[in-house]
Amino acid sequence: MSLLLLVRHAEAVARASEGDPERRLTAQGRADAARMGAYFRASGLVFDLALVSPARRARDTFDMILRELPQKPACELEASLYNAGVDTLRDLLARTSASVKTLLSVGIIRVSANSRVFSCAAGKAPCPAISRRLA
Repeated sequence: MSLLLLVRHAEAVARASEGDPERRLTAQGRADAARMGAYFRASGLVFDLALVSPARRARDTFDMILRELPQKPACELEASLYNAGVDTLRDLLARTSASVKTLLSVGIIRVSANSRVFSCAAGKAPCPAISRRLA
């Protein structure tokens, strides 16, 4: 794999009567996710695979991004991306096929400042260092 892009879900409502996994995006979150998709399109990014948390807010974020992409990647729901940490991400990378060159991961991702993973808020411009090139 040569490129991994991590996207944390866009802004979601604070609570859902159905529980945390069913929290939906706010209007701002939907707009931000669409802008992230437009950013990916304008950057010429083409994803081979998208791994997406089954949480509603992650799926909705991915759906808004997907609407903006001219080429739709293969997509797999990945339960371990719900509240994932760096170890989970390492495990997913180790299991990802070598044929996948560009991977998009959308989830509820917990990363610390010490994890050396770059992030930015969905759709905020400018968006520096949204990805980390992998060896």
